Amino acid sequence: MENRVDSLKQQLVLSNRCAHEVNLWIEPWGYRIRLSPQASYHLVGIGPSGGVLELELRDNDFAVYGWQGSTIEVFEGERRLWECPVAVPAAPVALSQQS
Repeated sequence: MENRVDSLKQQLVLSNRCAHEVNLWIEPWGYRIRLSPQASYHLVGIGPSGGVLELELRDNDFAVYGWQGSTIEVFEGERRLWECPVAVPAAPVALSQQS
């Protein structure tokens, strides 16, 4: 993604303090990463200003959502586990007009 004045970079750390692996789903791409027990992961979202990374705790896993026009990278230490190849698309008109 090109660096523009109106771009935003958000970072967060997600730690798995469980004694077992948990899933991290990266949405809207539907990609799954297995988070090792007692490990921390660095999530980076880059996209147009005005958006936010959203982290959701589910029953047995987590999901992180990018915002329209953003991409996400996931690191364990210095090792990149995943880099989003495509920015989050706009919601279909029917969905974006729902209240």
